[in-house]
Amino acid sequence: MAGTQSLATSLPIAHYYILANPSIMTRLRKEPEENPLGTLEELDRLPYLDAVQMEAFRLDFGLTLIQQTDEDIFPDPWTFRPERWLGEVGSARRKYFLSFNKSLRRCLDINLAKAELCMDLAVAALWDIYLYKTDDSDVTFLYDYFVDTQARLKCHQSQSSW
Repeated sequence: MAGTQSLATSLPIAHYYILANPSIMTRLRKEPEENPLGTLEELDRLPYLDAVQMEAFRLDFGLTLIQQTDEDIFPDPWTFRPERWLGEVGSARRKYFLSFNKSLRRCLDINLAKAELCMDLAVAALWDIYLYKTDDSDVTFLYDYFVDTQARLKCHQSQSSW
């Protein structure tokens, strides 16, 4: 079961915001062009791909909702903005990333979840995918439920022509 719960909501969240913001997809596609893809280790070193993963996990609300939406740490916290994880400010902000908890109580699936999301996003960037009857409400945090999102994504895809 490790690596599945976090991905159940992180994947649709990441895909929705990437598809809803063409500039994010363009930048995500550009990075591998500059650094050709190979192994998972090489994918892991792509800063923007990593930033997209961090932002998807940040918005995959769980018990860390209050921390992950603190405006002092994450300005405009309800906006999907991978750039918040880049540069010196982004590096300093990583100490506040609690999606997988910290210390000895840290979730064991962190490496599996990151690897799966990394590979999924890299492969998805090879396709032309379009949202279909999907909007923010499909990935919005549900306040009336116990720590959950709807995480439903509807889209069409075709092989990329870029």
